[in-house]
Amino acid sequence: GPAGRWATWSRRLLVVHNAREEGERRASVVEGDMASLSAELSRLAAQADDLRRANSALEAANMEERRRVEFIEARAEAMRMDESRIVEDKLQNLQLRLAAEVQAEASRSAQRERELRRELEAQYASEIAEISEREQLLRGELQQQLAKGACAESMVKVQAQACFAEAE
Repeated sequence: GPAGRWATWSRRLLVVHNAREEGERRASVVEGDMASLSAELSRLAAQADDLRRANSALEAANMEERRRVEFIEARAEAMRMDESRIVEDKLQNLQLRLAAEVQAEASRSAQRERELRRELEAQYASEIAEISEREQLLRGELQQQLAKGACAESMVKVQAQACFAEAE
């Protein structure tokens, strides 16, 4: 009867009511989960923005560091080039000084050689003059001796003839 139908409807209403409450509770949990997920997504998006900014800052710092390294390397290369140029200049100056000293020494040596040759030639001429002078003196002495000898010889001849004449 009607009481049975009422009980059936009442149970059905209770099930529907319970189902609706369960649905609302689940919807509330899902809404909470959604809000929580939304907050998590916002936090993750903010974190991603922070990471992007940090990455950009890091890239800028890396570029700055690369520029600094390139500048330092360029300066070091320029200094090496300058040092190399300085060394080359010093070497060239040394070579020029050495060449000048060698030339000066060769010139002094040639000058000394000429002076020595003049001295030797003068000494040689002087010695030849002395020898020539002595030769003249010796010739004079020899002629004197020859003249004395001839005189003595003629005196001896005269004496011998006188002796022979007396002997006869």
